[in-house]
Amino acid sequence: MKKPFIHFSVSLIFLLLILTPFISATYVQDFNSITSKQSSVNYQFQIIFVLNDENETDADQDGMPDAWEIENDLDIDRDDSNFDYDFDELVNLDEYLYGTDPWNEDTDGDRFNDGFEVAKGTDPADPADHPTRIWLFILIGILSVGVLAGISWVVVISLKDSKKTKKQMKEGSQ
Repeated sequence: MKKPFIHFSVSLIFLLLILTPFISATYVQDFNSITSKQSSVNYQFQIIFVLNDENETDADQDGMPDAWEIENDLDIDRDDSNFDYDFDELVNLDEYLYGTDPWNEDTDGDRFNDGFEVAKGTDPADPADHPTRIWLFILIGILSVGVLAGISWVVVISLKDSKKTKKQMKEGSQ
């Protein structure tokens, strides 16, 4: 009788041996754990599967193709995937994966930095896709309430004045 677990394990090991040239492991900063009270940055270990084109090389094995690193003035001879040169809370590897500029904190120019857009689930490379400005909706709501209150006040004063005028006209005609 065949043991399914052993067969699965052997298959998995064989598959991993085949995929080994395409696996890149790197440390990535975990910015979600940073708070104003915490001075240290936590690191987590990630395994990133990179299926490179045969023409795309990655000399420093940092998960970013040399052509992209050269195009963005990064060093192809050292692992600079965990650096954040523009201080937008996206490390260079994330900048590569999201298609953003590692030297510009706001790649798409929509006045939201790239890391903030990624945290909010919007595309940091698309100026039309940006986080909702909740404060704008709150301000519009407050102004709307103010305008309605002002209109109501004017209507109430007008009604009082018209009643007063009618009363004075009745008293004057008698």
